[in-house]
This record gives sequence, structure tokens and C-alpha cells, in this order.
Amino acid sequence: MILVLDASVAASWLLKRTDPSEIHIAGQAVESAQRHGIKVPVIWYAELTNALLLAERRCISTPASTTRFLADLATLIVAPDSADPASTQRDTLILARSLHLTTYDASYLELAIRSRTALATFDRKLAEAARSTGISVFGDPS
Repeated sequence: MILVLDASVAASWLLKRTDPSEIHIAGQAVESAQRHGIKVPVIWYAELTNALLLAERRCISTPASTTRFLADLATLIVAPDSADPASTQRDTLILARSLHLTTYDASYLELAIRSRTALATFDRKLAEAARSTGISVFGDPS
């Protein structure tokens, strides 16, 4: 199954989580991404590289680790959203307003809704919003 992948999950492949269930979900997500690819809103690239940069600044990671990680990430099939942002911004804004999300987070949810696929995220507020709209959250027990 192809997933809409939040930057928090992708970053966790380099910046390991401490919660055992999140470690398990991250492992499952990378396996799914390797097999099926991932869908991402265009903002994903900026969010992910920002998380990696912040990790370097906090001495959690190094520039060399980031470079290796990005090279590994480049081997995955990443399908950036091809829709014109002007055509999705209205729905993204409606979701952000009604579910009290940032427009950044709402962009992941809007893509999951439009593509009818599960969302992989560690953001609890985004996960709850996804569930409230009927979108499956990857890793939820079902």
C-alpha cells in the first residue's frame, strides 16, 4: 500500500524514536516505502530537510549522516503531489480551519483524502484529525 508520509516519520529513519511502538511503526513504514513508494505534499521536502538541519544544530546528527540519509532516501520512490497547489489550497485551508491544524499538516491530510490512502505520521493532532475524516493512520491497530 502506498502511503502519504509525514516528514516526522521519514526523519525518524535517521533520528531514532524512543517509544517502542513508534520504532516499530517507523520500521513498517520504511518497508512499505521500499516496496510501494510514498506520496508527499511538496512541503515535505522542506519539512524533512529542516528537521535534519535542526538535528545537526542540536548535535543529534552530523552533516555526513544527513548526506548519507538523503542518498538512501533518494533510492525510494517518492511521488510528490502533482496537483497544482492553487487547486488544493482551498480544501487544505478548510481542513486546517475545521480541524485546528496548521496548513502544513493539513496539506498531508488533504493529499491522503484526495488520494484515498493511509497517512503515516507521529503527529498526534494530525493523526486524530485524519481519523476524524475517515483516513486510516498507518500503524493503528485494526
